[in-house]
Parts: sequence; C-alpha cells; structure tokens
Amino acid sequence: MEHETAGGLGLAGAEVQPLPPSPASPPPPGKLSPAAAAALRSCLEDLRLLHHQVDERFRDAAEAREQLEDAAELRALVRERNAEVRYLIGQLSHVQAERDKLVEEGHRDAQLVGALTERLNAQLR
Repeated sequence: MEHETAGGLGLAGAEVQPLPPSPASPPPPGKLSPAAAAALRSCLEDLRLLHHQVDERFRDAAEAREQLEDAAELRALVRERNAEVRYLIGQLSHVQAERDKLVEEGHRDAQLVGALTERLNAQLR
C-alpha cells in the first residue's frame, strides 16, 4: 500500500499532500471546532444570565423574608397594644361605674342637704 506517493494512481513519484480538514471533520485533539466554541460561548452566556437571575431572586427572597419578619414583629406589637387597650377599656368601665355610683350618692346627698336646709329654714322662721 502506497501512502506517501501516488504511484498506484499512475502518478509515480508525486508526493501526496494531506487534504485540508473538511468542515465536517473533527478538530485536532485539544481544540474545539468553531461551531462547538460558539455553542460553548452561548451556553456560558446563558449560564451568566441564569446566575444573575438566581442572584436577583435570592435578593428578592431575602427582602421578602425581612418583610415577613417585620410583619411578624408588627403583629406582635399590635397584639400587645390590643391587650393594653382591652385592659384600659376594662379600667375605664370600672371608673365609669365608680363615677356613676358617686354621682348617685352626690344626688342623694344633695337631696338630703336640701331637705335638711328646708327643715332648718322652717325651724328658723
């Protein structure tokens, strides 16, 4: 088998030149074909974009988590304030009841003073 000369083809003594790689032939070992390199660059860009989107979503999630924690703190404060308001309403009810009792006693005392005043005026005449 002759592989350095083309003697079998009737061209005795002519040197055979290697053919240039065809577009469909694989690239030399350790190198990517231009199409594979372009596809790899495209994939890397897609990964960068996805990484950026993931970072944004993590930031959004962290902000949402902070807002939920703030909301939980606010709910706890509202519960405390509601408890204080209920206590104060109860105290106000007791104060109003005491005031009503004192007003009633004041009316009785005023009636008693009025009656005593009439008696004294009647005795003084």
